[in-house]
Amino acid sequence: MGSNHTVKDDSPSNRGLGTLVGGYVRRRLHLGVPPTVDDPKSDESSSSSDNLSDVRKRTKEEVGKEVCVEETHGGEPLTCEDERKDPLNDLTSEAINERERLHTAVIAYEETTYGTTFHADLSLSGTQTWEEVLTEVSGRLADLRQEISNALTEIPLLLTCIHRVLKIFETSQELRQWGLELYISTLGIIHHIINWYKQKSMVKVAKAILKQESYGSKLSSLIQDLRDKSTRFDKSAQLSSYEMGKETNLVLKAHDIQSRNDQETLLRRLDQIQLKSTDNQRDVDSIKAQISNLTAAICENFLAANSRVDFKTQQKYLRAQDKALKALDYDSSIVPHDIATSVQEVWRLPRVDQDRILAIIHSTKLKSWIIAAQSSALFINCNSNSSGSEKISSFTLAKLVESVVSYDSDHTISLSWFCGAHRGRGDQERGVVGLMRSLISQLLIAYPEFDVQTLGRISQVQPGDVDALCEIFYHLVHQLSSEIVVFCVIDSITTFELGTTYLDESELAVSQLVQIVQANTYSCVFKLLFSSPRNSRKLYKLMPSQSDVIWVPTRVPPSGGFTSAKWQTDVSERINRYNP
Repeated sequence: MGSNHTVKDDSPSNRGLGTLVGGYVRRRLHLGVPPTVDDPKSDESSSSSDNLSDVRKRTKEEVGKEVCVEETHGGEPLTCEDERKDPLNDLTSEAINERERLHTAVIAYEETTYGTTFHADLSLSGTQTWEEVLTEVSGRLADLRQEISNALTEIPLLLTCIHRVLKIFETSQELRQWGLELYISTLGIIHHIINWYKQKSMVKVAKAILKQESYGSKLSSLIQDLRDKSTRFDKSAQLSSYEMGKETNLVLKAHDIQSRNDQETLLRRLDQIQLKSTDNQRDVDSIKAQISNLTAAICENFLAANSRVDFKTQQKYLRAQDKALKALDYDSSIVPHDIATSVQEVWRLPRVDQDRILAIIHSTKLKSWIIAAQSSALFINCNSNSSGSEKISSFTLAKLVESVVSYDSDHTISLSWFCGAHRGRGDQERGVVGLMRSLISQLLIAYPEFDVQTLGRISQVQPGDVDALCEIFYHLVHQLSSEIVVFCVIDSITTFELGTTYLDESELAVSQLVQIVQANTYSCVFKLLFSSPRNSRKLYKLMPSQSDVIWVPTRVPPSGGFTSAKWQTDVSERINRYNP
């Protein structure tokens, strides 16, 4: 109790129910007043001598104003007019009235019992808390039934639980309503106890005994009502807990979706950065190639002024070139032999097959491919079912290579390979590996101006690594100067489509060669030509466009057979007039 009221060890609170309630309240209950009602001890400046009349100076209107300011609806402060429409205001007013009635009853009880054996000094000072009131009251209830005594001890714990729940679910109007009703019921029980002892002090003992049964019955009813409201409060708290859990799950799901969206956005941006980085790397490679070419030209001019230095440099380059060619196992006699063999076969072909050759060289696409001033690709499907179908394809491309080689120009490079001539199991040049090794070797011999570092890389590559060979060829073409024109002619490429042994490697090689045509970072002009004796099923699809594919008809009009004059007019003269 307050500073003027000390509970001694021989007080009634130490006997019976008082001992139980007093010990529980003083050691475990730390709550002065129930929820939503102002604490009489909140004003630290109030003195210990303030009595109940000081507390009652706060009118209902003042309390109503505070509730009106603190409560909100939808994020906006409620006006006093809105407050009067709120059903909680009625309960708040009822709780305030009940508290006032309890204070009044306590004062009346003290005035009535003053100077008697019932006097216990229950006058409430401004610093007296509700647990002290409960302790003093419960200390004089030892004559009640034990079940009512036990129920009464639940009040402090109940008030504590109400406070904790309302702090968790601050926005629940339903919980606030049940909390107020529980508070009102609690005050009603204590009020009933005070009135009983007031009556007991005023009447004779016999009448008090007669009325005690009625009092106990009513008190039991009040406590049962308190428990019922406590049960409803508990159920409402459980529902609020379920709702809060559901809302929390929705928030977590929303955050999870947002997190996944952010992650996808981040991955897309990383992909864009990667693509941009690749483009930048290609630009850097192009600049490096240009710088390398410029440096080579400067060094060439510098070394030419000093024959001694130039001689040593040339010897170093020749040694590196020879080492690279040995690593590639290059035989310089293979390609000339294949060309000579294919060119001679034309006179043994039937007139129908010779007319098919003329249909190819008369093709507008082939003529455009020859005279194009920029890099281009072409795929010829000869569509021949005769026994000499491979001879038609091989002759056409061999004759074309022969014409390019005979074109007297220091800026033209001819690269060729005849896949159909190297299909035997014992042929060491068979497969895609033989194709790429030969193309690289021919390029090294035709253009003796590559840097020594590149030649060193070639000598370290595994001979059977198609991917590495394609990368080296790609890098070599990148180093060619802008005035160079490369005719890269590959016959019977569809030999690799027969079965699955070389299919994947052939798709890789064709894709890399086509990529050279499509890339705009190369200075030289790269002309790529494939042929198929019959019709390709897969590799032709790798061309930049289907307009770059020639499909020779099954039947062609007779043209009188092949003659050297016809070739000279349609092909050789176009190559001789070529000026990129």
